[in-house]
Amino acid sequence: MIRRDNAERRIIVTGNCPPGLAKKSPSCVPPGQAKKHGIRLGVGDFIDWDDVHIVTRPGRYGLSMPPDGNRYAIVDGQLVRVNRDSGKILSILRLVDAILD
Repeated sequence: MIRRDNAERRIIVTGNCPPGLAKKSPSCVPPGQAKKHGIRLGVGDFIDWDDVHIVTRPGRYGLSMPPDGNRYAIVDGQLVRVNRDSGKILSILRLVDAILD
């Protein structure tokens, strides 16, 4: 999905997520689904590495390798991108039904 940033007149690609859901926290997750699944994490929160599953094969989730210094992880049923050193959540990608790797 593509949306326009009116402040700077540029186009931002948000993946397969409708613009209204891209602005939500967590992004791309309808509020009812987030509430139903008890999602409380958001961008900027820090994770406990002992409570997450580190994604070792991002291709199984339709992802490329994460940017340098980042990792993909599954936290409370959410696929997220986190800073490798600090554990800070940088983006919430989507809900996942099962761990595939």
